[in-house]
Amino acid sequence: MRRHRSIHTRQLSWVPPRQTLILRLLHNPIYAGAYVFGRHEYRLDLVNGQLCKRVRRIPQDAWGICLRDHHPAYIGGDEFMANQKKLRDNDLKHNGQEGRGAAREGSGLLQGLVLCGRCGHP
Repeated sequence: MRRHRSIHTRQLSWVPPRQTLILRLLHNPIYAGAYVFGRHEYRLDLVNGQLCKRVRRIPQDAWGICLRDHHPAYIGGDEFMANQKKLRDNDLKHNGQEGRGAAREGSGLLQGLVLCGRCGHP
């Protein structure tokens, strides 16, 4: 649960977290006890006369600062990296490559997990 304060009534209430918040937490190295700076590059571009903010993820080996074991971790660094690999594998399209995808809705037992033996597609 996360705290939410209404703009109009200023009433504080607890609401379920959004999926984007959970994914941001799982992708953040602070979860594994590391302090990192330079994971994203922010740029302002002019598109059709409008300012547009662009965000680009930087590969891990190009991060500006990465201090491992900076503070007490919730999980270890190896477990964090294994989780990152699982999240990348579950992504349907990661960096233009076809991922296997996460299990989806439906009655199929291995839906989203089985790959074709001939072509390798789901």
